[in-house]
Amino acid sequence: MSSKIKRTQRPPAAPAAADDPASAAPPCARDNRHTMIAEAAYYRAEQRGFCGGADEATADWLDAEAEVDRTLSLPGSPERTATSKTR
Repeated sequence: MSSKIKRTQRPPAAPAAADDPASAAPPCARDNRHTMIAEAAYYRAEQRGFCGGADEATADWLDAEAEVDRTLSLPGSPERTATSKTR
């Protein structure tokens, strides 16, 4: 006696969270997001003379990440629209 296995479909992927600036940004901005964060964190470290340890580096990264995410979530930011005007 053979048993039949009922195949089920995968549930659809959950939509991106509306409060996640990285998911709300256009693909070009999402692709550049990591680079933008890395550069901003580098400049933060440079401003403090590259002094400190892992805690400062982590704080630099988190601050840079928040800054980039705020920038990407602005309606007129250059990363969001190719034809945006500077304010």
